[in-house]
Amino acid sequence: MYVELIQVLTYIARKRKDVQFLRTLVPKVHVEDYLRSLSNFFIFLQTFPLTAEQVEIAETLKGCLIRKNVLKADQVGGSQYTITTTQVVEYDVKPEIVYQRVQMKTEPVDVQHNWSYDFCIITSGVNTGWVQCFLQHQLSTPMVDSDMIFTGFPGIDYDSCSTLLETTMNGIKKSRKSILVLSKDFLTREWCLLKQIILKTLQNRSDFLFIILLEKCDVPSEIDDAHLSYFDFTDEMRIPFETQHLKFALVEN
Repeated sequence: MYVELIQVLTYIARKRKDVQFLRTLVPKVHVEDYLRSLSNFFIFLQTFPLTAEQVEIAETLKGCLIRKNVLKADQVGGSQYTITTTQVVEYDVKPEIVYQRVQMKTEPVDVQHNWSYDFCIITSGVNTGWVQCFLQHQLSTPMVDSDMIFTGFPGIDYDSCSTLLETTMNGIKKSRKSILVLSKDFLTREWCLLKQIILKTLQNRSDFLFIILLEKCDVPSEIDDAHLSYFDFTDEMRIPFETQHLKFALVEN
């Protein structure tokens, strides 16, 4: 639960470009169990590998809890964090090599009808935390009575070019629909590598792709098609409605 929480908070902080929203996590009045949970969450953050922006989140949360007397300044002192050594993978692959692999792997996809999963989510490696903790959870969990639930492909591996290609092709092949989450990060890094896979699959399965606009960015001309379904997640207030529309689309198609 704490891992999911820090991933969601990281996504919100990145989207808002500050961490001041964390102040709203600590209520103005004391709610003992809730504050204790936040305190335990902070203790967890001191043992979990964090990125630089996650350290800023932890420090802001610590300050809020100290001001509410939930934590004592002399107890936490100069908090020590474990800084993650994970580096963002830079994909370095020649387009012609990618194309050869796509030709080989995607030719039989149009005859696959025994889907193992309802959907596969294709996104940027930096947004996988949000995808796993929010989007995949929302689609796989009923929010209200009689709500729709769907089974998602377990996940795409971003560790290297080869694993990204293999798991993306595997997810597309085994899933009834693929959900492409567009962001500036994805367009900068993964799109050049996955473009041929997606375009080749569109030739064989023109209805396989849904597109989520996670932030305002240019949609590649190759998939800027009126026949594709788009869901606008750029407005935080509309994300619940767009998520429900996405669920309806998964049912109808």
